[in-house]
Amino acid sequence: MKRSLVEEFENDIENALENLDYEIPFDIDSYITTDPYTDSKVGVVEVEFDYDEMDDCVPDSWDEDVEDAIDEAMNEWEGNYSWEDNKIICTIWSDDDDDDDDDE
Repeated sequence: MKRSLVEEFENDIENALENLDYEIPFDIDSYITTDPYTDSKVGVVEVEFDYDEMDDCVPDSWDEDVEDAIDEAMNEWEGNYSWEDNKIICTIWSDDDDDDDDDE
């Protein structure tokens, strides 16, 4: 997994969230790790939402809006996402075994 791919994926996710009709407070981070099931390198983008900051500024449907934005951003990527507490964790994989830009 190339670091440049993970950075591009992070940018796609960040842009999708910034294009919502309202501002939502979040922090975003990305990294490369090894999938424990396949032993291959995967790219991960974690988006952490600040529930305290969003209480008054986002609609009740914010989580559905976020999922729609993530779905749209992931159209071009092979991967999936899941919720974990106040984070949405997006994972991509690539058939490219080139680890030249690997940065764990």
